[in-house]
Amino acid sequence: MNKEKRIQDAWEWIPPQNRPSKFGGDLNVYPKNENRIPIYVIDSSEEDNEVFFINNSKKALKCVISSYSGEWTENKDDQKFFYENVLPGEAVKIDDFDPIYDYKEMIQQDVFIEDLEGNRTRFFCVSYGSIIPETILLYNDNSRDKGVNIQELSKCGPK
Repeated sequence: MNKEKRIQDAWEWIPPQNRPSKFGGDLNVYPKNENRIPIYVIDSSEEDNEVFFINNSKKALKCVISSYSGEWTENKDDQKFFYENVLPGEAVKIDDFDPIYDYKEMIQQDVFIEDLEGNRTRFFCVSYGSIIPETILLYNDNSRDKGVNIQELSKCGPK
């Protein structure tokens, strides 16, 4: 398993209509006002070439697992990263990438979460190229970004 990294309050949601234009100037012509709020997000740090899962919800998560196998696993050899008690506003590292080596690669992110009630969910999405884009896994209205897949897993019993 890789070295854990946690960052508190490192990510801030800026709705697309409030972001600066990619083409310069102050005007960002975004076709609609985005009123949804992201709950779970994957984003990357270009400086460190690291990928993070961000818990932007108001609740702590019992655990977050990044998996090699694409399955919920208790086996530490199949886990890239394992975190317990992921707090609201906390970003946890779930992967590394190399912008040169991974330039033409398809990269799938498999993230498993378990909330404090024992509900388990798998989020998986695919990105291409040398950067992992900001991907909203789940919004407050239960919608998600294109290309994000969600799988509800069996509920975990008391431990």
